[in-house]
Formats: sequence, structure tokens, C-alpha cells
Amino acid sequence: MKNILILSDSHGNGDTLVKIIGTKKPDFVLFAGDGERDIAQAASLFPQVIFHAVSGNNDRGFYPFFLTFEIEGLRFFLTHGHQFRVKSGLSELLAQTKKQGCDIAVFGHTHRAAVIKDDRGKVVAVNGGSCSPSRFREATCIEAAADRGEFCPVILQIGAMI
Repeated sequence: MKNILILSDSHGNGDTLVKIIGTKKPDFVLFAGDGERDIAQAASLFPQVIFHAVSGNNDRGFYPFFLTFEIEGLRFFLTHGHQFRVKSGLSELLAQTKKQGCDIAVFGHTHRAAVIKDDRGKVVAVNGGSCSPSRFREATCIEAAADRGEFCPVILQIGAMI
């Protein structure tokens, strides 16, 4: 079993990234963009953690705009999501996820944490929300367990942990 931390949209709040990664001690961190400097700093502090990161619409393109990779028999499609207009729906994102041969889309951009399931109850997409608090929303992320093709994500309120 592998523990995965899904984060996005830190927007310069690198201290929160460092605190949550240090608290949760994941095997993997999946970062869905908008805070590439923050995640680069965090990655340098936690060499034992495997990081997968993409750039978002407010980044400079230091990372690719999407990645595919496998963890515990599951194929992931990691993207910020703005290219797939995720604020208007998930059909483009889910189509691209399938086209890439992936099981689960990991995205950000909306600042709203979500676990999306298909009609059979299988997780097809996750959004960690924003790990940086705002006037309107509490900071969130997703902690997930992946084990031999099974994926169990849980939305966490960051303020309650750090």
C-alpha cells in the first residue's frame, strides 16, 4: 500500500506545503499546479518522497502541463485542468484521461476539493482543492491510499492538521 498526498494551488504559500507533507509523511505527492516554486522547495526538503508535479495557468512552465504515471497498478493523469475547462465541467478532462489510457484524473484550478465517481462508484477524478486558505474557502488537500488497483481518497481540512 502507498500513501498519496494530492495538493494544488498553493499560490506562494510554500510553508503550508512543507508542513502538511511533514505531518502526513506520504510515499507520493501529486501536485496539480499553481505553485511550482512552492512544490520545488518542498521536494528539495523531502528527498524520500516521490513527487509528481505539473505547472498551472499561473506558473511559468517549469514543469510539464500534464503527466501520466502508475502507482500500485493505477494509471494517473495529472494536470492543472485549465486546458480542459474544468470550471465548466469535467467531460473534456475525463475524455483526455481515457485517451491517455489512465484510470484517474488528478486536477486543480477550481480551488474546490472533490472526489468524482462514475455510476458504478469507482473514483475517476480527484481535486485536492487549494492548499492555500482564502477569504472564501478553507485550505484542503486529499490523502489517498493506493493498493493493488484500489484507490481510497479522503478530503482533508488542512487547518485542522497543522
